[in-house]
Amino acid sequence: MEEIEFVMGKEEDMDPQKFAFIICFNNEQYLQECVYYINRLHIPEGYSIDVISVQDADSMCAGYNAAMNSSDAKYKVYLHQDTFIVNRDFIQECLNAFAEDPALALLGAMGAERVPRDGLCVADWDTGTLYNYLVHRTGHTVWFRKEGLNDVEAVDGFIMVTREDLPWREDVFDGFDFYDISQSTEFRRKGFRIAVPYQKHSWCLHDSGCMNLKNYNTYRKKLCETYPEEFQYEERDAYREQIEKDKETSIELNRVMPIIRQHFDKGEWERAFSEARALLEISPSDNELYHIIHLEEIYRTEKKKGILSFFEPGLDYQMLMQKYYAIRFLLYRVEFDSPVEDFEDLFQLFQEGKLSAEALSLMVQYTNYDKNKVIDIMGGKRRPGSSVTNNLQKISIENGYIIGKVRVDCSNLSSKDSYSEGVIENELLEIAREGRISAALHADSRWSVLYHFTEIRENLLSWLPENRSKRVLEIGSGCGAVTGALCRKFGSVDCVELSERRAEIAAWRWADCDNLTIHVGNLNDMSFPEKFDCVTLIGVLEYAASFTHDTSHPYQDFLLNCRQYLKETGTLVIAIENRIGLKYWAGAWEDHTGDIFDGLLGYPTDRGVRTFSRKELSNLLDEAGLYSKEWFYPYPDYKLPSDIYSDRREPTAEEMMNLPNLTFDRERYEFFSEKAVMANLLSTGLFSEFSNSFLVLCGGDKRERTALPLYCHYSPSRKPEYRISTEIVEENGKRGVRKTALTKEARKHLITIEENYRILCGIYGSEHVAESHLLSEDVLEMEYIEGTPMTDLVLSSLREEGIDGLARQLDFLTSLVPSYPKERLGNSDSVNHPDRIYDVDLNFDNIIIRNGIYVLIDYEWLLDKVPDRYLEFRCAAHFSDRYSRDLAGKGISMETLFAGLDIGKKELKACAEGEVNFTDLVLDPYSVSYEKKRIDIV
Repeated sequence: MEEIEFVMGKEEDMDPQKFAFIICFNNEQYLQECVYYINRLHIPEGYSIDVISVQDADSMCAGYNAAMNSSDAKYKVYLHQDTFIVNRDFIQECLNAFAEDPALALLGAMGAERVPRDGLCVADWDTGTLYNYLVHRTGHTVWFRKEGLNDVEAVDGFIMVTREDLPWREDVFDGFDFYDISQSTEFRRKGFRIAVPYQKHSWCLHDSGCMNLKNYNTYRKKLCETYPEEFQYEERDAYREQIEKDKETSIELNRVMPIIRQHFDKGEWERAFSEARALLEISPSDNELYHIIHLEEIYRTEKKKGILSFFEPGLDYQMLMQKYYAIRFLLYRVEFDSPVEDFEDLFQLFQEGKLSAEALSLMVQYTNYDKNKVIDIMGGKRRPGSSVTNNLQKISIENGYIIGKVRVDCSNLSSKDSYSEGVIENELLEIAREGRISAALHADSRWSVLYHFTEIRENLLSWLPENRSKRVLEIGSGCGAVTGALCRKFGSVDCVELSERRAEIAAWRWADCDNLTIHVGNLNDMSFPEKFDCVTLIGVLEYAASFTHDTSHPYQDFLLNCRQYLKETGTLVIAIENRIGLKYWAGAWEDHTGDIFDGLLGYPTDRGVRTFSRKELSNLLDEAGLYSKEWFYPYPDYKLPSDIYSDRREPTAEEMMNLPNLTFDRERYEFFSEKAVMANLLSTGLFSEFSNSFLVLCGGDKRERTALPLYCHYSPSRKPEYRISTEIVEENGKRGVRKTALTKEARKHLITIEENYRILCGIYGSEHVAESHLLSEDVLEMEYIEGTPMTDLVLSSLREEGIDGLARQLDFLTSLVPSYPKERLGNSDSVNHPDRIYDVDLNFDNIIIRNGIYVLIDYEWLLDKVPDRYLEFRCAAHFSDRYSRDLAGKGISMETLFAGLDIGKKELKACAEGEVNFTDLVLDPYSVSYEKKRIDIV
């Protein structure tokens, strides 16, 4: 581009009712898609828009200056060619934000509350929301501190909205990095305010793919030198190493990519894919290579089916990639509610045999965030432009209505929504009615969304034995958090809920359950013709005083009322917080009153809600004639349990240190480590007294008892294909371990575990591996190993010998890592054994010493390719994370641990990246966005 002198426009020359959308581009296909979304925006009355595109600009600043100088629009939107504005109310929301404060001059969709002093902001964006395509998945980030304007020091350059013109510093930033931080700094220096407005619906999809950081450090240095008052440059060895590596990578890319493209042009698919995979090994941050790998997966999937629809004859490389991008863009349109005519080309490709169902399915997996929505629309199960998953209607009947297969009985409804969280329940109703629960959990970080909709809530009851002949009464069903689990376990489920709105939410959520009836109103006003095998009170007993009137003993009388609905042999299930639970001592707010120490002080102000200690609850149950009791302890509490213990199987100290202990509802204090204190309380026999929650199964003297697991563990944060439960069971005095698939997709994972057993027996010998075998497609049985956990030996060695004792134990674990290659692993012809295999769960917690022999007890994850020293790294990191206080007491840091293992910086970096990759493989990351801070008072 030729140099253009910048002349700052005068205010009176600007059109105050015009938005200019300014795009620097080098890809016509992306530009057209970017403009497509701009043209779909709702334009407020009296306003107009311009679209100014600058092709092949010398730099982002140069292109933006040229476009800005040519426009008379007061409001300018600078955006990348790969930024698609999917929120059609974007313009009005920008105007609303600017109207709040005349000093506000720069908006973004993502920003940083504080930009790091060294300018390294790429990983420090912490405010905003967007959909972001990252080549291996599309994620949805939500980071907001509050509704309204969230002040930031800088905004990300994928979209920047201004109502004041300031020159872009093309004199310094002559490339495509740090122009956004520079411009944000210029605005701040002029005294303008910068903010990211709260967005209920994200403004943008950023189709960014891999980040190109080749010149990142060069321009970071320029930033620091240009703005020394704000930033200070720090040189690091890692940057120099990366620069050299990037140079070598660039040379190899430029050499090999033309060859790969030629292979495609000649139809030499296999050669092209082989060379692309080899090149990806040295250049893992190249978008084009990732897309070729996607094409390879499509190619191989179709080839197995005997078709090659995607790779139609006559397509050269350029045409093939254009088709790939065109399908991606059309799938975005499907997801973000474009009219059918705007993605009808997808259906045309089907009809012409140029896109198979297999190829489409893979493309959806690569491309879309709400995958189920897109698949449903393409399969005709959902109306385009709507999130409604089916044609269900709310059909009025006498004294109620029907939603799907669920009847809602309102014959006892005397008042509307007597218990409510307020307006958010209207949103919850909309989400449930439109079938957007999964998408909401990934996109919305509010506690109410997680609490009412997450499947983790079902863990509380999912371990109960299934019995389709039994009838259940769920009292206080709320929005149906555990109702689905009950419907799957039992033959008939009747729910009682005070709030009609919550009852309707539950009905939409479980509309397919033909064994469910929801009764709206106060239980005390109802009667049922038959008694029930089971009655549940999940988070209800504590509120009994608020709906049990005309009595001085509301809790006892409410329990007596519940008991009358039970058969003589029936069971009452109660879940409730412990008034003196350890989390309250450690600084957590009382769950119901929101005051710190309120329950510990005996609720000095009566607010109509209270919980009980174990002794208090036990006395209440005795007074109601519920003498037959079995106590269980959900951890970290009954609301979001990952583990359920019992009096016959309390946690070990080591397990307690391993358990998740996150805070999701609100920020809280932490006066001491709950894990460490509870681990010590276990040795005193006080676990049951200080457990955060109770789950009690109780009844009269004739209560029918069934064999229940002693312990159950769930992995709620895993992806569906790995979601299983682990139970310790006991039959005829002998204990065993049972793993159950919680989803259909997870059945394959159980098969993998059984195959892992045979592979590891071939490496270590069967006496060193806990036996496992499939009982059914849903259940895997494993041997229960009695003995001494190796963690006990490691901690003992650490306390007695310090670093030397720990190093000795680490040496032993290292000796268990197999030496490779092996001619053959395992002893079963039915298993396809790779040349190398690594048990990535080989750590101290997963080794039991039985009669002097080590036994591996957990081997879910065998990988055939991991970074060098990864197993030692993972074990050391795992141990350091859980026993940091023990290590600190001996003056041992994580760095000391790694130094003892002789793991160098390069190996550490590769191992850390390997851990990130493993986490991405296994975990469904939505719960991370809900985690709240703990304020450490120690």
